[in-house]
Amino acid sequence: MENFEQPTIRHKKVFPKNLEILEGMLFWIAQYALQNGFTKKESKDLEVAAEEVMANIIHHADTEEAIEVVLLITARTIAVTFIDEGKEFNPLEQKKPSMDRPLDEMSIGGLGIFLMQQLVDDVSYKRENGCNVLRLTKNKST
Repeated sequence: MENFEQPTIRHKKVFPKNLEILEGMLFWIAQYALQNGFTKKESKDLEVAAEEVMANIIHHADTEEAIEVVLLITARTIAVTFIDEGKEFNPLEQKKPSMDRPLDEMSIGGLGIFLMQQLVDDVSYKRENGCNVLRLTKNKST
């Protein structure tokens, strides 16, 4: 895992495995990002990536357990960590989609992971204590 400076702010929430929570979760992330000096664009990029992660967990994780989301905010970064007890799934090991065809000819699946990686500065994954732990990190513009 990357070297992460001491967080100045750490918040944790547990969300039910339900699509209806997405809006509230995204608002929670955006609120902390904007209050801590991240631009609207940086916040929106992080929100879109976080929505992709959460939607994938809700749709594909083979568990009914709640999803833990942890925010770590420093002077230069914001990291959103998703922890779920679903079957092991490392999105970073998935085949990258071929971008040489028109969008309407591409197969469904894989584009969200690709988009997530484009919107944040770092994505890391580990399997720990029977849980998937996925971290999105967004750097503050200088």
